[in-house]
Amino acid sequence: MSVDLKITSSLFLTLLVVFSACTHQQSQKPSAIVEGQITVADSIDASRDFSGIEIAIIQKDSANMGADTLFYRQTDSTGHFSGIATFPEDRFYTLRIDRNQRQLGQTSIILAEGDTVQITAELPGLQQTLEITSNEHEALDQYQRVSRNYQRIARYIQSGGMKGDSARAELNKWANLFWEVYTERKRNHRQPIVAAVDAIDIYGSVDGQEMMKKIRQVRDNDEFAGVAARYGNKLPCTK
Repeated sequence: MSVDLKITSSLFLTLLVVFSACTHQQSQKPSAIVEGQITVADSIDASRDFSGIEIAIIQKDSANMGADTLFYRQTDSTGHFSGIATFPEDRFYTLRIDRNQRQLGQTSIILAEGDTVQITAELPGLQQTLEITSNEHEALDQYQRVSRNYQRIARYIQSGGMKGDSARAELNKWANLFWEVYTERKRNHRQPIVAAVDAIDIYGSVDGQEMMKKIRQVRDNDEFAGVAARYGNKLPCTK
């Protein structure tokens, strides 16, 4: 029995996230707390006055021409800032940090309903010192750790380095690890869904019964509609 190995493509994951975002409509815009501290090294500014550093979270339009500001604050003299970001949907947005009308850095940040995002950094060296923490970012980190290691094993199996029962046992182990990310993080919004889909895809390569069992557990969740569409013809009408 050969192993039908599928490595989930980034395109599929992107489409899944976009689809799930579209199916999760809310009457009011979701919001999240954004807070943190940005300081300046003594070698740059010995005054210890860290006020006036600008933190903005923006949403660029589809043509990348304009942008909506979802969050804007300036640091106080200690470098602290806090406020509420409101946004159209749970996903990645653009974080910008400016000082003296000069952009110092730009990166991606996840905003999700009810989350609290902590941002810390020291200038200069923003790229090295910037830290973003939240439940969603922690879920992303956990998923990425599992995914990176799985991709390495999957390539090894595809190259013929592992075959037969050994390959199936290894893939089943990684399916279980992806499912653990889902079960541990399913109160989050994005990465647990992607992790569950990865698990289901891998189970489909090695254990059809387990795949169907997992689909039954999530098929009533609208955010898994894409999975139901792919495997729906295999599911019985009753649970």
